Amino acid sequence: MTCILLVCALLSLTSCSRPVDSSGPLFPVCKNNKWCFINQSGQVAITTQYQVSRYDPELRDRVMAHMVFQDGLSPMLQLGEKESENRWGYIDKRGAFVIPPKYWDALPFSDGLAAVSLSTSEGYGFIDTFGNMQIPCKFGMNFALSIFDRNLGKFSEGLFPATEGGPGALFGYIDRTGHFAIAPRFAEAAPFSEGLAAVTEGNHSGYGFINPSGEFVIRSHFFHANSFHEGLAAVEIYDNGNPLGWGYIDKSGKLVIPPVPSPTGRDFSEGLAAVGFGSGFIDKSGHKIIPQGYDAVWDFSEGLAAVYQDKKWGFIDQTGKIVIKPQFERVNEFRDGLALVGVEKGDIPGGTHWIWGYIDKSGLFVWKPSE
Repeated sequence: MTCILLVCALLSLTSCSRPVDSSGPLFPVCKNNKWCFINQSGQVAITTQYQVSRYDPELRDRVMAHMVFQDGLSPMLQLGEKESENRWGYIDKRGAFVIPPKYWDALPFSDGLAAVSLSTSEGYGFIDTFGNMQIPCKFGMNFALSIFDRNLGKFSEGLFPATEGGPGALFGYIDRTGHFAIAPRFAEAAPFSEGLAAVTEGNHSGYGFINPSGEFVIRSHFFHANSFHEGLAAVEIYDNGNPLGWGYIDKSGKLVIPPVPSPTGRDFSEGLAAVGFGSGFIDKSGHKIIPQGYDAVWDFSEGLAAVYQDKKWGFIDQTGKIVIKPQFERVNEFRDGLALVGVEKGDIPGGTHWIWGYIDKSGLFVWKPSE
């Protein structure tokens, strides 16, 4: 009988001490003013001792956007006594620094490399997962992307748009050795996508598309152009100085969906793209699939798109049905089954105080907004 009780006690202890699964996607959260990571079930999988910046909302949002585990590591900011003493490093899934916090900025890893900068006076370079500098910190990068865009600071199709020489320098494309594979000659340059990159040489030449050899395959004559997604690229078209709106071209440069007045060009995602004022969605034939009726929308991701209505964000499915009613003040797209949502907690010096949580696709919180 004593043995049976002992075995039961051991089994109970083993069950209680079973580690939380951290093998799948992880999501950064604030808990008791410190950074942690949860799994898809909302369980705290990694705890850290690194404090959240409560009085700099922009910095706090940037830290959350950077904290993505790739190649087993995530950027982490260690706060200094002064803002100038803040430094980034990289933690592993124990929550401990394995690459010391010595960088002024540090972005997530991708295919073994991560973009870092050592100071405000230097450019960006790339380190490997051991912290060894593989490409020196001397390049400027394109910051047109949102801080929450997972493509920020990453090589795409083996190339990375970069400048060398300070403000006003022209963009070229470096390879993974840090050498220019395409010489700098562009005023603006987007990452490669589906074999092509949107660029402009400036001087009112318009936007066109180049191949990985740096050759124009679609001539520069668009007022603006987005990258290719799902075989099509959104382009802004003018006629004799008059704006016609945004349309879509294929990879031959042929206009396949005529332009319509829109506040901005939106990429195709999961077969649909948002167009027009009032933000409805069209398919790749240009047919309206979801009628206009929202103040703003996000692209589809994992079958859902965020929509803004009556000053609140919710989510629709690909039939246009509202599946999560508008109720949130800020949202991000669904990634790995969860969406980041924000709740306003009032104004603080430096901006608005937001706290963040995560919802699942039923709209239920797996992690309530916290700080």
